[in-house]
Amino acid sequence: MTREELQQLITEVQQNQCELADIEVKSAHGGTLQRLFEPLSALANRTEGGVILFGLDESRNFEIVGVGNAHRLQEEISHLAASRSHALRGNAV
Repeated sequence: MTREELQQLITEVQQNQCELADIEVKSAHGGTLQRLFEPLSALANRTEGGVILFGLDESRNFEIVGVGNAHRLQEEISHLAASRSHALRGNAV
């Protein structure tokens, strides 16, 4: 995704003042959210996929607030996705 495409998604969410079917917004300013698996799973199950925009605060009219620690957030999301993927493969029949 290019910088311009990302900015377009942010603008679209801010103009609509709501999340869209394929766009989820998470503040993550105070750190990684504990209940992140649900939106990851929901977007992964969409035929077209989707995007989670971190660093926008829905309670503040989707204002850009940044994230607490971008590197740590990326690591935790990768770990969460890998651990859930492994758990699901282990339960397959």
